[in-house]
Amino acid sequence: MAEIAIDRNRECIIDCWFHSWFDQEFDSYEKLFNQDIYYSESWGPEYVGIEEIKRWKENWHRHSKLRVWQIKRIYHFDDDSLVEWYFDNESKDGRHEFDGVSLIKWKDNLMSSIKEFGSSLPHYRYFTVKQDK
Repeated sequence: MAEIAIDRNRECIIDCWFHSWFDQEFDSYEKLFNQDIYYSESWGPEYVGIEEIKRWKENWHRHSKLRVWQIKRIYHFDDDSLVEWYFDNESKDGRHEFDGVSLIKWKDNLMSSIKEFGSSLPHYRYFTVKQDK
């Protein structure tokens, strides 16, 4: 029973993080992350500590607008969670959509590490689009 409660608590924290991207006034980072949180975006940038995550999010909102960040599934394994999601945003250089996963490590019931991996959309069947030569 205790594991179910822990999993539900973690899902609430994850959900709060995803939804916080729609709220430019969000300021409850300490309820989600350890102070020394490590965050790696799917395309390369890394952030260490809550202050860097705050700066990243504030900067992101100056240039981008989130349309959708939808959680598809969450899996829990001891002190790790795996989140499958869909992401859609618009920025000055166009619209970006991708499917992704986040590998989350937990410490003291807070997120201590998040590593994102993404797959650009639209997906396509390689051999139906490309012709072998």
